[in-house]
Amino acid sequence: MKIVRGLSKKMPNAHHPIGSNLIKIQNQFQFFKGGVIPNLHISWEEWGNHNGPVVWLYPPNSQSAHAKSSLENQKLGWFEDFVDKIDTKKYRIISMAPIGSPYGTSSPITINPDTMQPYKTSFPEITFIDQANAQKMLMDSLDIDKIHLMIGGSSGGMGTLQFASQFPDLVSNIVALCCTGKTTNYTKGYRIAQRQAVLSDCLYKDGNYDTDIPLNGLKVARIIGHLSFRTRDFFNHIEKRTEDESQNIENYLNHIGDKFARDWDPNCFLALSRCLDTMDLGLGRNSYIDGVKAIKAKTLLIASKDDILTNPQELEMLYQDMKPHNPNVSLKYYSSIYGHDVFFTKPFIDWLYPQIQSIVN
Repeated sequence: MKIVRGLSKKMPNAHHPIGSNLIKIQNQFQFFKGGVIPNLHISWEEWGNHNGPVVWLYPPNSQSAHAKSSLENQKLGWFEDFVDKIDTKKYRIISMAPIGSPYGTSSPITINPDTMQPYKTSFPEITFIDQANAQKMLMDSLDIDKIHLMIGGSSGGMGTLQFASQFPDLVSNIVALCCTGKTTNYTKGYRIAQRQAVLSDCLYKDGNYDTDIPLNGLKVARIIGHLSFRTRDFFNHIEKRTEDESQNIENYLNHIGDKFARDWDPNCFLALSRCLDTMDLGLGRNSYIDGVKAIKAKTLLIASKDDILTNPQELEMLYQDMKPHNPNVSLKYYSSIYGHDVFFTKPFIDWLYPQIQSIVN
């Protein structure tokens, strides 16, 4: 496996964060559902002791590898409060952007070396099996034999479960937040509505859109998603918080949608949305239970009691399925008006850290 490494200042055709690392693995990457790309780009960041036990932060689909601010990139990261609690003199902390994201790892906006044009809709279909294989490639390239702790929320939690099932001997502890071991038709329904918003936008042009013009369909898709990420009380609270007209629910959601449409790529959004539809620990196995049984790591599952998108019953069922095969699995609950997005909040991190302190001390 030939590897080319570099520190990115700015990559063309990708929203590659300043200061993040880039590896180009120069041999074919085979996707589980078919399709091959001639090489795989992987974007990642790291903090802490280069020789210490590894804490692997798995970002949700909307985020890059930039989990924590650094000298090279002082923008606050998506898991800033969590990383601040970790002893960086002891631990090596790594975060990798998933395949399909617009943040440097190979995706529909990556240049296809065979055509010298972006892959766009020709990029192969992605599954969480592919995501785990890419993580394993990054581990190999960084000479990492085993991960001490892998943690992720939402799609990052799904990816964490998949990695622990697919490579059970490569991770000792996992924490999976606000996620599921097998996606449901209900959550697929949200994603279908979101994808239809993008596909029906006349400016989408079958994936050949003008990259300088934000798509209104992508804005609508984000608004649909955001309504499932937070709770009824959260949205009702917006109206009660202030009499300022700029803070009403319509302006709030327009702001959320406009920002996402400016920052994100429609083809990347569609690719990762479809990836979520494939989440099933039984994929590639004889049954779902076979995938569940494969997880050997000490496992902490945390469900948001107020999660609209991923009902806490889904983690309850996973817990019941894991218990007979893994004595080191536990399930905890947290309640917040932030619902599915709770793991981004400081109060949740302050509550979470004591739950895992025995792992990271």
